[in-house]
Amino acid sequence: MKKWYGLWINGKEVPAKSGKSFALLNPSNQEELCQIAAGDAEDVDEAVRVATEAFEDGRWADLAPREKCRIMYRAAQLLRERLDHIIEIEVRSTGRPIKEMRAQIPRVAEWLE
Repeated sequence: MKKWYGLWINGKEVPAKSGKSFALLNPSNQEELCQIAAGDAEDVDEAVRVATEAFEDGRWADLAPREKCRIMYRAAQLLRERLDHIIEIEVRSTGRPIKEMRAQIPRVAEWLE
């Protein structure tokens, strides 16, 4: 895991405008896994603003269905390539059993397809 995770706004990982973050703790032992940017209303407003721009300028809405399909399929492919890492993060950050996560996380790739 990385030591810090930001907010994903406008195609980039960014810190919260306030500069604040919070610790993500492993529920089994309270060990700090990483820091997460603590977004607030100002960050939400920015995310909504850029998402609205992306919708209105047609970056996604005007893409041909075949192109949208390629993007979603590639997202599923990337998820599968990183499956073990994603499962590890989910198990450590939620405390859920690894067997359960191995059954559930691959379904996300199916939904994307």
